Amino acid sequence: MFAYPKSETQQARVATYLLLFVFLLVVTVALRPSAEVVSAVAKADPDVPVQSAPGATERGSVPDTGGTTTGAVAEVESKKKKRSESRRLSGGDEGSAAATKERVRRRRGWSPAGDANGCTMLMASAMLLPEDEAKRESLLLELSMAFSSAYLVHSSHGRMKICFGVITDGATNVTISPRASSLVPAAGKSPAAEIMSRLEYHRHDDIWRYEDEKKGESLGFNTLGRFEGYRRVLEAEASKPERERRHIVFIDSDIVFIREVFRFFRVGGPEQFDVGLTYRRNMPKFPVNTGVMYFSARGLLSGETFMKDVVETYSRNGHPKKMLGDQMVMNDVLARLGNSVKMDKKVPFQHVTDPNGVRLMFVHIDQWNFSPLQFCRVPRKAHVLHFKGALKLKMFKYYRLVMGLLPKGDYDEITKALNKAQAEGRRVRTCKY
Repeated sequence: MFAYPKSETQQARVATYLLLFVFLLVVTVALRPSAEVVSAVAKADPDVPVQSAPGATERGSVPDTGGTTTGAVAEVESKKKKRSESRRLSGGDEGSAAATKERVRRRRGWSPAGDANGCTMLMASAMLLPEDEAKRESLLLELSMAFSSAYLVHSSHGRMKICFGVITDGATNVTISPRASSLVPAAGKSPAAEIMSRLEYHRHDDIWRYEDEKKGESLGFNTLGRFEGYRRVLEAEASKPERERRHIVFIDSDIVFIREVFRFFRVGGPEQFDVGLTYRRNMPKFPVNTGVMYFSARGLLSGETFMKDVVETYSRNGHPKKMLGDQMVMNDVLARLGNSVKMDKKVPFQHVTDPNGVRLMFVHIDQWNFSPLQFCRVPRKAHVLHFKGALKLKMFKYYRLVMGLLPKGDYDEITKALNKAQAEGRRVRTCKY
């Protein structure tokens, strides 16, 4: 309980404190601006701080400042009108929601607006179907697993819509295998029908047939034709208006997606590259893996320049058209870059500009193009599984496992299940990739 001071000294001290408190209270109330001024300035521009009016002597009153407050409000209104007029003249109304979204999208490096169908990314694969029925069904199943897994992991990303493409000849038609599409959880329209509705063909009869001088036979599907097909797709896409251009991801058919790859185009900064390539450390002779190649919507003209140079270098150096030619021509690309890219180090990303001014970004395969080896651990952050060698025969087993777990969205569980499949009763180890 408070005890009233008995001595005169204590009483004087208490009185002083009380007077000081009252004085500060009066000054605080006097300097507070009126509600009318706050409302007027806030309506004019909420980002402009309200200046207290010095010299006010009672709550809610503002002394005559010679029209300073009114002048500030008028100045703010004038600035707003100028900004609005500037936006209108530059092709965008400040009050337009669409214009605002477009400014935010470009500032953050989001995906493009997309084509007439709303597709913001095209995922394309090059193929010719063999005449042998068993091989034909096997290749269609591979492609179906790639497209079906891509459809599932990307379908929940709203306006970031994915479309599919097949680079082929004039006679080839593809279908989505029921074995693959039946494992995709879906509501309403069937996954196979949805994928086919988003499928586009890029047909070129003149790029596939090459004479093999050593064997004296005509080659059908080959790597040089695949790269020329990539170049033509990029050329066609780059000819569109800028807002309608899409990101393009070229893939081999032996791919299973675990996570969406839209975020690749924000790796290392919002689209700070034209072409994205993946590399590995465990194959120093052929470090670049062309099974997945990323082309940014903003850099499609540069991307087409890059692929044109790759095709010309491929032909000029006489690399094999059937096998290993893609690896050899990528070595030619690396040779021109000198020591600016380190293929023996695992780093998040490496940016470099080639002699033609194309901005290249090299990323390690563990996230964006991971090729698992038997008994080796799968990284938790892997987005793409690329099956090679003996594991290619087990691709459907892994695909079925991933499709069963993806709807839960628990990537720890997915990684654990994949590593269990990798182990086959043994203990998985961390391998060098």
